[in-house]
Amino acid sequence: MPSDFAQMYRSDEYLSKHPDMFSLDSPWKADQAWRYIEHAVLRLNKPAISLLDAGGGAGEILRLVSRRISDRLGVKVIQYSLDLSPAILDMQRKANPHIFCSLNEDIAHTSLNDKEIDLTLLLDVLEHLTAPATALREVRRISHWALFKVPLEDNIYFNLLNLIHRGEFRCRLAQSLGHINIYNSLTLRRQVAANAGPILMSGYTNAYKQFLRSPAYHLRAFHRILNHIAALLYRLSPALCARIFNDFIMLLVNCDSPLMDAYSI
Repeated sequence: MPSDFAQMYRSDEYLSKHPDMFSLDSPWKADQAWRYIEHAVLRLNKPAISLLDAGGGAGEILRLVSRRISDRLGVKVIQYSLDLSPAILDMQRKANPHIFCSLNEDIAHTSLNDKEIDLTLLLDVLEHLTAPATALREVRRISHWALFKVPLEDNIYFNLLNLIHRGEFRCRLAQSLGHINIYNSLTLRRQVAANAGPILMSGYTNAYKQFLRSPAYHLRAFHRILNHIAALLYRLSPALCARIFNDFIMLLVNCDSPLMDAYSI
């Protein structure tokens, strides 16, 4: 990834483009993440856990998830956050006034100790990273468990758009959203399993329903129809739907287990 993309976060240029940091979607993301988080917390079987939200936007997901862990599971949460943007870290501290540690660092090179974190969240982060494999190895070093949410943008619809527009579509994704790593389910699973650890749980999100109902999206008639079609196809086959349209996938990884051969997946 060119250095100017990293500078987009450090200089808060990204925040100026997206001042709400997609906070309207935070409750939906927290709901999507919950069953994976619950699984990891129950397996940890500890009265208190350290929870790192890396690239956590406005801090709403960290707040919502921490409260749910405490209220539903009776487990105390020691909150950590990490981001390249100082201003975004300020937003996260305001949303989480009792945060234990806030790091203005790159997730690929942190100051955290080995296995200091019980559970690391990287929700809509991996697609932004300069060196995703390096970051995944660092997540493995510092974490016992990790949860990823990643857009699957290597799909038929997006590839067709990019072909029609002669590469301009992918350039817009990079310049406006910072999406520089393009995945499908297989390429993502291989990279994660080879660098972070075995994937113990996974699932698609059926994001099409969220696109249709969230006030964060202002869909034209064509895109509303497209997402209705995708939501119907999702009922038949979530995996096939994600190969055709743009969905997200959740991956829960045990960073304490031996690494897997990526090509065995």
